[in-house]
Amino acid sequence: MNIDKGGYLVVTDLNFKVDIPIHRYIKRKEAKQLAQELNCGPFDIRIHHIDERKENNCWNNLEPLHKDKYSEIHGLEISNK
Repeated sequence: MNIDKGGYLVVTDLNFKVDIPIHRYIKRKEAKQLAQELNCGPFDIRIHHIDERKENNCWNNLEPLHKDKYSEIHGLEISNK
């Protein structure tokens, strides 16, 4: 496993040969379900570390959120890209 430029632990998806943040991989099913419920795309969903520690990737510390809610919590402006 490696750490990306944002400081997140990543795993490599061997099918697509891309690095995926481990927190996103852990919550991928819940993120997909939330996107369907909110009628948005999967890239509109962010995975929030509840305790705000990037290294704590425990399942119960990760929460899928719509990017607007994530932005509100973190005081960020997230682009629509």
